[in-house]
Amino acid sequence: MIAPYTRYRRRIFESAHRRAARAGRRFAAALLPLLLCTGAGLQSCNLVERGNTATADSSGAELPEVDTDALREALRGMLVAPDDSTNPLPSSFAHYGVMYRHYITTELNPVWTASFAAPAPMDTLLHFLEAAHEHGLHPSLYGVTQLRELRKRFLASTAAGGDGDYRTLAKLELALSDAALSYASHMQYGALDPRSVFPNDYFHAVRERRIDDAVLRSGAGLGAYLRSLEPRDARYGQLIAALRRVRALQRTGPVTPITFPGSKIEPGQQSALLGQIERRIKYLSQLRLDETQPLPEQQFTSKFDAAGYSRYDSVLADKVKEFQRTYGLLDDGVLGDRSFKAMNLTHEERIRGIELAMERMRWLRMPDSGKYVRVNVPEFYLYAVENGATRIRMKVCVGMRYSVYVKGQPGKNYQTPMVSGLMHYIVLNPTWSVPPSIATRETYYQALKDSTYLRRHGYKVLMNNSEVDPTSIRWRDYKPDKLPFRFVQRPGEGNALGRIKFVFDNDFDIYLHDTPKRRPFTFASRTVSHGCIRIEEPLRMLDFVLTTHKTWPPQAVLNYLDVDRTTKWITLDSKIPVYVDYTTTWVDERGVIQFRDDVYGKDKRIAAAMDRRLAAVQTQR
Repeated sequence: MIAPYTRYRRRIFESAHRRAARAGRRFAAALLPLLLCTGAGLQSCNLVERGNTATADSSGAELPEVDTDALREALRGMLVAPDDSTNPLPSSFAHYGVMYRHYITTELNPVWTASFAAPAPMDTLLHFLEAAHEHGLHPSLYGVTQLRELRKRFLASTAAGGDGDYRTLAKLELALSDAALSYASHMQYGALDPRSVFPNDYFHAVRERRIDDAVLRSGAGLGAYLRSLEPRDARYGQLIAALRRVRALQRTGPVTPITFPGSKIEPGQQSALLGQIERRIKYLSQLRLDETQPLPEQQFTSKFDAAGYSRYDSVLADKVKEFQRTYGLLDDGVLGDRSFKAMNLTHEERIRGIELAMERMRWLRMPDSGKYVRVNVPEFYLYAVENGATRIRMKVCVGMRYSVYVKGQPGKNYQTPMVSGLMHYIVLNPTWSVPPSIATRETYYQALKDSTYLRRHGYKVLMNNSEVDPTSIRWRDYKPDKLPFRFVQRPGEGNALGRIKFVFDNDFDIYLHDTPKRRPFTFASRTVSHGCIRIEEPLRMLDFVLTTHKTWPPQAVLNYLDVDRTTKWITLDSKIPVYVDYTTTWVDERGVIQFRDDVYGKDKRIAAAMDRRLAAVQTQR
């Protein structure tokens, strides 16, 4: 058996021999064209350039052959156990433990730097890292500038026949592996952990980050492997195209604010701003998935620029209404402060909205097949999806934007939480047990104001599970936050939950339900509920949920509702996932990029967390 020290001396000798041989080949390669030029005359000496077939980088410098033994020795000298507190190397990489195990188990075989000849794995990886901005991620997260600098330093060390700085190459090898692991993790799970951004209000199931060395073992299939980690949802691909489109529009010039005049501009009125408004709407109409080159705003014309045109007519009003729909505004053609705010959004604000939407989609993956229901809170719409196709799109009302305060009681947050769960049953003719937060802040005061209110609206008042006549109660004798009563609303047309309730698993007793209050569905902003989700068309949802039910097909349910007022529970044949989502930017079915207000301020929190992450990475490097 050869002693370790003897093996080490042998490797050093063999490595030196190979370097000497390569130096001889380089000398012969350089000498041969000169000898040929001696007999052919000076005109033929351009053969030196044309005939030199050595691989070169983009600058024209010759790319070296790598002494893999020397590289392994450099890696051996750098890699230490992950728990070695005396060495700073483990703490300088995000995924040092995974890297260490990979290199030890593969006998220090380099992944990226064994060859500089195209197509090198290093080049493929750098291409993906530099294109991270297409996914709304900054290449600085992966230290692309530093990777390029290390590569440049090693190549410089091999110039003019140098042996090469293999410690620098080893640093590059490890840095590339760490960057690859980070990129793979970000594509698969998101750049941020949603639980760190929303420690108290993110309630979707979070996939545990299982970081292994698969990306380091992908070899020639690296590109296909990295692409396989991206969300497969078609909406994600649309966001990539939308990001590209907004950036193309950004290159045409900045958005110059149009000053709100202080009062609304209504159709039929005159205004000196109509020319600017029409040009802006035409310019922003380019925010759709389109391969044509977008035009600068100044290239668009408006009839209102000509003398005699200053009245807001129906033609422009129709364009304004379409614009308002794109931003989730009331499409009445009236130009108020919110319409001006939407017209004045900067390209950077639109880009950030798309980036945050992409990050959210990396957090939460929805099924590729089967049925599911998605509620998008900022949009105030529900989508029923089957095998990737949207079967139903309907309006919803969601939780109030701001907390409710009552004198003497703490504020109550009624925002609809971001949750997901399985819908497993529906309730026909449901009763409604009034939650304590509503009873103490609303129901009590309604009874105090009108002793007949509870009876007229079908409420039972229970005390120790016994029903009490609400008109016999001296409500002023009780404090609202210490009521001994419970309130239960009987089934019926006036029940707060309507005639149908769709129940899915979650810890907040949030569900989808019918409602007798129809007017809020005409609002542009529908943050009106106490957290549950009111749906505009419960019968369409019923049809989606029960289409294949063996015992209770949709028509049987309708027949029951026509003649019966008693409560009935129906268990679904198969459970349907429900996702209460939060996305302020997406692409609609026409290819138009849609934008909505950040109604609960959640985008701001993700943006701040992303900025902090980027700043920390840049500081560390």
